[in-house]
Amino acid sequence: MPSPRPGSGGTAATARRGLRCRRGAILAEILVVLIPAALLAAGTVGFFSFQNKTQSQQDLSVQLEENLRAAMDIVSSQLRLAGCGAPSSSLDQWIGWVGGFSDAPVSIRPNPQGSHGDELSIAACTSLPVADVASYAAAGATSLYVSPRDTTSTPELFNQNGRSLLLIGDRQNAQVSQVIGNRLVIDSDPTRPWDQGLPRAYLPGTPVSRIDVATFRIHSDTAGDSVLTLDRHDNSAPVRIAEGITSLRAVPVEPPRRYRLVLSARSDRRDPLTGNYLTGSLVSDVFVRNG
Repeated sequence: MPSPRPGSGGTAATARRGLRCRRGAILAEILVVLIPAALLAAGTVGFFSFQNKTQSQQDLSVQLEENLRAAMDIVSSQLRLAGCGAPSSSLDQWIGWVGGFSDAPVSIRPNPQGSHGDELSIAACTSLPVADVASYAAAGATSLYVSPRDTTSTPELFNQNGRSLLLIGDRQNAQVSQVIGNRLVIDSDPTRPWDQGLPRAYLPGTPVSRIDVATFRIHSDTAGDSVLTLDRHDNSAPVRIAEGITSLRAVPVEPPRRYRLVLSARSDRRDPLTGNYLTGSLVSDVFVRNG
């Protein structure tokens, strides 16, 4: 049997030690590469997370501003028309279905929910006539026969509540006290006792418009969110016109000619950067065309 060569055991041990050293060196090299890569990846994730939160904040801010501008545009447009075709005084006698009116065609009252600022009601004529005089109406008449301009029936166009104030021709107001088919029983001056007849005659084809009241108020829904609503007082539910509006203020500056509107709003969710809701306000001075 051949004997082991001298020094063979030492050579094997040396080889094993060299292999372990190489393995350690490779592991160190891997760690040198992985640690910066991990730090870079963590920084990249943090950067994109911050960017995402910043973008969300910007989206909330834009949405907040858009809601404020949309709400201001709707309210101010209606306010500019205040008094169009309406009686020039004693509106509380002409408009019985909404309180707060006096001589001005604008009513400002506290919001009935006890917060959110004011409740703003505006009286103005329909943009177009809704009917025409159907047959000759003599001076002193307390009845007026009308013909609707579309397929809407006369009882749908006029009633004794929210649709009772008329504009006959260019300047004659009348209040509807009864609707019988196409016949309207009217009062040309509700500030005096008994129904007053027409002060002058009107020919068939004379346009008949209606004075409507639009009421803006902030409403808190069942979820606790605030929304600006518009009530047309036509037996339908108020319409949601702008979300997130928390306060409406209407300040008479030079009534009935100029009013200042102040709207405030809050974002629908929290800012991911600060953890707080975003808030904002918008102010506009509105000049009434018929003031």
